[in-house]
Amino acid sequence: LNPSDKPERQAVINEVREACENHGFFLITGYGITASTFDDVYKNACRFMALPLEQKMKYHDPKRSSRGYGPLLRIGSNKAIERDSFEAFICGPASHDKATDQVRDKYGYCIEENIWPNEQTKQVWSECFSKMEKLSATLMSIFALCLGLEESYFDKFIDRHKSNFKANNYPLGKNFSNIRTHRHTDWGTLTILWRNEFDTQQGGLQILYAGAWHYVPCKKDTLLINVADIMSFWTNNKWKSSWHRVVETPELQEPRVSLAFFHNPNHTAEIIPLYGDKNIKEPKWFKDWRKRTNYKGPVTCGAWHDAKASIGNN
Repeated sequence: LNPSDKPERQAVINEVREACENHGFFLITGYGITASTFDDVYKNACRFMALPLEQKMKYHDPKRSSRGYGPLLRIGSNKAIERDSFEAFICGPASHDKATDQVRDKYGYCIEENIWPNEQTKQVWSECFSKMEKLSATLMSIFALCLGLEESYFDKFIDRHKSNFKANNYPLGKNFSNIRTHRHTDWGTLTILWRNEFDTQQGGLQILYAGAWHYVPCKKDTLLINVADIMSFWTNNKWKSSWHRVVETPELQEPRVSLAFFHNPNHTAEIIPLYGDKNIKEPKWFKDWRKRTNYKGPVTCGAWHDAKASIGNN
């Protein structure tokens, strides 16, 4: 956003607001991160995914599902029957603070230290994470303006954010379901997705809109942004956190690797809807989790994630 160009600024705000209210997905350009920054992470991820499984498993910790290597065939949105056929590498923020220490025991799965295979991986991923972190803050400022709030409104909710940066690898093979990632919504405030140029021709991401699945366009030098669950709840469901999935494409001749930054507020951030009835209408799955755990506290980001983790996804 250019604060000196008011017409252009307002046009961006209007376009983002419309997208968030309609389907929750939009593309951005001119985001201030060089192509080489993403390319370095992409190539690093491809090299790691090409390693033998036994070597990759050295960087897998079942107790830290949001850090390091995540193997193939993990449980999808329905724990009983659906399993996602992709593998992943995930990192999070590099530093911890006092507020983090206070919630370490309860939400340790989101704030564990990163698992790095080598120093080069740490360097390229950390550099990109830092830039995605700044971009997320800018997007949250734009979201505030879209909602008629002060540009800095969300700053106090995200200054100790616990976001995740993830490479998803969809390997080739005849033994996989046509649905590579089953339908789901994202948990946090927003997701930033980078897809390589090859994916512009072979993209498998679909969004459920108006009762049908639609392919999401991928254009060179763009990032795809989507509204996630907490942001939807924050707006009292005025903004859409849409179902999406990844499907196989018959023409695919090489593994697909995408990079996703899942932005989350501070774990202690209290999420109170900005519109409508201030008596919060919590989702049924959250109410059920309250009963199971006897949780009496407010809807915080940490509680939200704990409840989501207990049901797999949606």
